[in-house]
Amino acid sequence: MVKQKVLINCIFAAAFLLTFSVDNAFSQSKPGNKIIRKMEVTEEKHNDGEVKTYTEYKVEYDIKGNIVDELEYNDGVFSKHFSYEYDANNNKIKEIEYDKTGKLVKKSVYKYENNLRVEKLVYDNKERLKSKKTYKYTTF
Repeated sequence: MVKQKVLINCIFAAAFLLTFSVDNAFSQSKPGNKIIRKMEVTEEKHNDGEVKTYTEYKVEYDIKGNIVDELEYNDGVFSKHFSYEYDANNNKIKEIEYDKTGKLVKKSVYKYENNLRVEKLVYDNKERLKSKKTYKYTTF
């Protein structure tokens, strides 16, 4: 019974960590004193001896290592733009998605209490609330 509780707690802890680490999949760790300002991901596609290289992704960071802009491409063609804002504690407080023409697709606003995310509000391109996520934490 105790082993089952420990296993269940480990599974929940792993799920929690994965949930919050996905947002930081492209965040940077700072190697030494070097701070990365921009990153670009390219992909080579090989087809019958022909090689084509495409831009897949571009990321721009602020001085604190937070992602401030992301550009996504499909086979080298620009498709989406994401813009981010952070509070003084480096918590993401706003995420804005634009389509390839620069038109607003959606905006997400994040709220925090004691440095923990407690709410995510998603608005459409007309500023209408589309969804609300609430995060609740249990502590020891």
